[in-house]
Amino acid sequence: MRNRARFPVYRVMGILTILPLLIALPVSAAKGVGLTFHPKRLTPASITLVRFPPSPSVQPVSITWHHLAFPFFKNDRGTYEALLAVPLSTPPGPQAFTLRVLTHGKPTSQTFEKTLHGKHYRTIVLRLKKRAHLTPRLLERIKKERQTLHRLFAIQSPRRYWHGPFIKPVPGGITSPFGTRRNINGRYISIHHGTDFRAPMGTPVKAINAGVVAFTGNLVLSGKTVVIDHGKGLYSLYGHLS
Repeated sequence: MRNRARFPVYRVMGILTILPLLIALPVSAAKGVGLTFHPKRLTPASITLVRFPPSPSVQPVSITWHHLAFPFFKNDRGTYEALLAVPLSTPPGPQAFTLRVLTHGKPTSQTFEKTLHGKHYRTIVLRLKKRAHLTPRLLERIKKERQTLHRLFAIQSPRRYWHGPFIKPVPGGITSPFGTRRNINGRYISIHHGTDFRAPMGTPVKAINAGVVAFTGNLVLSGKTVVIDHGKGLYSLYGHLS
C-alpha cells in the first residue's frame, strides 16, 4: 500500500542522493505551435516546463519526444503545463517533438523541432588502490533492481500531488552535483545520476513536495532507498538512508 509522504520519510546515513528538482527559469516560445519552455534552452538531463496557451477549442494531451510521452496537466491557475525530461545521454542538435491535442474533441497532432544545446559537467579524477569486486550474482541483482526502478518510473499517475515550490530534503549544501563524471584510475568513467547533500547522521529527511511513497527497499548502489511519486510522471528518489 502506498503511504502519503508529506513529512520526513527516513533519516540520513552519510550522504543523501535525490533526483534533480524542477526550477522555474526564463521563457521561450516554440515556433509554430505557441508553446513556451522554461528554461528556453533545452540541455541534456534538464527538466523543462512546457506551457500551452489557453484555447476554448483546443485541449493539449501530451508532448512526445522519441517514444516518451509527457502528459499535460492543469497548474494551480488553470493553465495547461507538461514536464519534459531530456536524458543525460542525448547528443546536442535538433530534436523532433510531437504535440498531441484534442481539437473540438478530435485528436490531432503537430510535429516541430527544437534544438538541444550541449552542457558541460565537471569531471573528478580518483585514484583508488583497491577496486570493488562485483560478483556475477551481485551484478545480476543490480540489473534486476535497475529494471524494477525503470518499470516504476514508466508509470504516469493521473493525479498531480505536488503544489507550490519544491524544497531541499535536508538543510546541508551539495557535496556532489548531478551529472558529475568520475574518472577512476584513468580507465573507468562513472556518471553521477543524483545530487548528494551534506547531512549529519540521523538528520530527518523531508519529501521535496507532496506525493505518495511508491517504493522502499535496500538496493546495492543506493542503499536504503525511498521513491516518492509526485504524480504525472514526476518522481524523487532518496538514497543512502539509515
